Amino acid sequence: MRIALRNLFYFLVISVCISCANTNVKKEDSSLAVPKITKPIVRRIWVPDEIRDSEYIMGHWKYLLKQESTWSR
Repeated sequence: MRIALRNLFYFLVISVCISCANTNVKKEDSSLAVPKITKPIVRRIWVPDEIRDSEYIMGHWKYLLKQESTWSR
């Protein structure tokens, strides 16, 4: 009985794995392709420690966008 249940379990697991596999991958039509977004160009600047009035500001990185993200065609 245990062997039959174990074999049934293996059969079910294997059949689920096989049924989930999709070997028929369709190529996307170029007109339906989703455009990708490009990476922005960023400049990183170190701002040193600073005392402004009676406030201490720790050193930190400041990020400046040189070119924003754009959609590719």
